Amino acid sequence: MMHDTPIPSRRTFLGTLAAACAAAGLTAPARLALGQPAAGTPAAEPDPRADFFKVARVTKLTLAIKPADIEALKKDPKKYIRALLRENDVVNYPEVAVRLKGTVRRGKGIDEKPSLTLNADKFTDAQRFHGIDKFSLHVPRSDPSLLSGLLATELYRAAKVPVPAVSHVQLVINGKARGLYVLREGFDNGFLKRHFGTNNGNLYEGDAGTDIDQPLKVKAGKSDVKERADLKAVVEAARDADLASRLRRLGERIDLEAFIGMLAVGAVVADDDGYAAKRANYRIYHDPKADRCHFIPADPDGAWSDPSAPVLPTYTGLVARAIVETPEGRKRLLDRLDAMKKDNFSADALAKRLTDLQKVLLAGMDVAAAKEYPAHVEALSAAVKARAKKLTDELPALLKA
Repeated sequence: MMHDTPIPSRRTFLGTLAAACAAAGLTAPARLALGQPAAGTPAAEPDPRADFFKVARVTKLTLAIKPADIEALKKDPKKYIRALLRENDVVNYPEVAVRLKGTVRRGKGIDEKPSLTLNADKFTDAQRFHGIDKFSLHVPRSDPSLLSGLLATELYRAAKVPVPAVSHVQLVINGKARGLYVLREGFDNGFLKRHFGTNNGNLYEGDAGTDIDQPLKVKAGKSDVKERADLKAVVEAARDADLASRLRRLGERIDLEAFIGMLAVGAVVADDDGYAAKRANYRIYHDPKADRCHFIPADPDGAWSDPSAPVLPTYTGLVARAIVETPEGRKRLLDRLDAMKKDNFSADALAKRLTDLQKVLLAGMDVAAAKEYPAHVEALSAAVKARAKKLTDELPALLKA
């Protein structure tokens, strides 16, 4: 059957990740990646969001949009319109809000293959799609396999880096098939609550090229600090000229362990379009209870796009640069990378994972797309192997320096 096809080998794959993260000092990554509690924790309430994302699948989504609303989207792509969302020709979600996502490029308008943002409860109070309030549908520009983002996301999550979950859908709009899409979880209250235990803090959006010392867009928390005092404190710590106190102060203001994990995974997958490399595609959540900021990769679909990139590039992100400029911060990053390379980043295991994912996505494709698709997956697999070789060749010298 085409829809909701699970991959039997995912637990084996996550077991490999578990061994790696144990070597890196992390706990229960396989359970966390599958949306299950760590061993010894009380049984949680049913979590439809975790259930939806814990197996790879292709879900059929159908949008029915009135002609007047189609015209409204053409005039103002960023303004939400109303649509009926139908899942697998069975479940209906009425009055779902839909708008175009990102920059609307030629061929990406509503009549072609648009990237979309959907909000389940904007017009229908408390409505959820598998527990999700907001999510996006898009086709990565640089990844015809549609798998680099999912694979990178699994590695980020195994390293206990908060990151939106990923699935795939076959999209139909007003009876016209638009092909396969990546479904990415949005930064809604459920996402924040799940990862940080709170959802009433400030949430900042990093635009391309903007850093934390610039006026980032913010969704202000109901009970959080004002005047961007949370980010200002991080900036002050990152600019501390005393390298010994800089890392200590940063550890008081951000989740330092998760940030170093984010840098390590970014190096493993050659993610050159995130906060560290380009100050792009990221969010920052300030947890008002812990008074710490958490950096979140927003969209790692560019992973493995340049497997020959330096293992330690010249970071442009202020916080990333501030950490690796300190001897201890650089050592912690390289040690984490070394642990991942030895125990986690097995090119063969990742290639096997891609083969399994390919089978699921092929089931949701038409004949023409399915004919070309294996070559796209093979290209990504070759990039994964090339990156593994780059790490093997370059990391030893970095560890000795």
